Amino acid sequence: MDVVTHTTSKGSTLIPLAVQLKRRDTAGVLQVVNLTGLTVKFYMVDNHGDEVIAETDTGVLVTDAINGKVQYDFSAAGVATVGCFWGRFKTYNAAGDEYDAFPYEGRKYKIVITASEG
Repeated sequence: MDVVTHTTSKGSTLIPLAVQLKRRDTAGVLQVVNLTGLTVKFYMVDNHGDEVIAETDTGVLVTDAINGKVQYDFSAAGVATVGCFWGRFKTYNAAGDEYDAFPYEGRKYKIVITASEG
C-alpha cells in the first residue's frame, strides 16, 4: 500500500481525509473491508508517535460501508499546528471489545499541515 498524503493548511477544515480501508486476505491480496455494523474511529500522531488527535468517532463518516469508504472531517483544533502527522482508523466490532487498525501496514495516511497563507 502506498502512502496517502492529505495536504491542508493550518486552520483549514474544508476538505476531509477520505480513504478506503483494505486488508490483505490469506493469499496476501488487498481486499476492501466491509464496514457494515462496525464502529469506526480516527486518531492522529506526530512523527514521534505522540498523540495529536485522541481516538474519536466525532468527525468520522462512513460514506460507503460495503466498499470500505470512510472519511475524517478535521476540527479546527486538529489542524492548528503546522507539521507532518500520521492518521489511523480503527474499526470496532458491535460489542466494542475487538478492533482492527488501518492502515494495517502502519504509517500510510500522511497528513501535512502547511502554514496558512494570507
